[in-house]
Amino acid sequence: RTVGGVGTDVTKEVLGDAKAAVDSALALAKHGAIILHPLTTEDTAFLGKGDRQVEAGLQHVKGPTGFSGNDLGAVLSYGLSNKCDILFSSPWQGWSSGGRSESGPGDSTLEGKFQVAERAGWVFIVKPGFSLPTGDADKGLGAGKSNIRLYGAAGRTAGPWQYYFNAGYNGNRNSEDEKDYLLSASAAAALAVAPEFLLAADLIAETNPDPE
Repeated sequence: RTVGGVGTDVTKEVLGDAKAAVDSALALAKHGAIILHPLTTEDTAFLGKGDRQVEAGLQHVKGPTGFSGNDLGAVLSYGLSNKCDILFSSPWQGWSSGGRSESGPGDSTLEGKFQVAERAGWVFIVKPGFSLPTGDADKGLGAGKSNIRLYGAAGRTAGPWQYYFNAGYNGNRNSEDEKDYLLSASAAAALAVAPEFLLAADLIAETNPDPE
């Protein structure tokens, strides 16, 4: 299991809507390792029974019509066993557009991560979860409704290389007339260039939430 890494997110596309994003995360593990981990693709590693991890991430988005937004998120993870983690996240969000701006807490999420199989060097996991409408939808800081999500992932390590593939369903019930669900797929590769550093690339495709 890699306990540290750095990466570069080279490609991130949302079909039908191009946007630029800067994504970074800081994790503090029990051994004090510092992890810069921008990958959106889920890996197949686990913390280990009784281990805890706190991650913080910042995302900045600018749209073509002058919209800009920031998302400062925190994720608390705990290892229930060597093959099961639970994760809780609660972001702080802000946006501005047309002279108006809002900020505040966003929707919170609770997820589980379970290993379901291991074959021919590949590890397979599932990651179900649900979100709670803790953000103020009237201010554009949340969906206004709870949602469920389910992701599956496969991962393999071969020498200094790591490979991951994901597919997911994300419930998107909301108060903005967007699609009620989104489908996604992603792939990532990471190369260990030093004992505690990785160079990584991420490729993601996701359903456009715009119903038109």
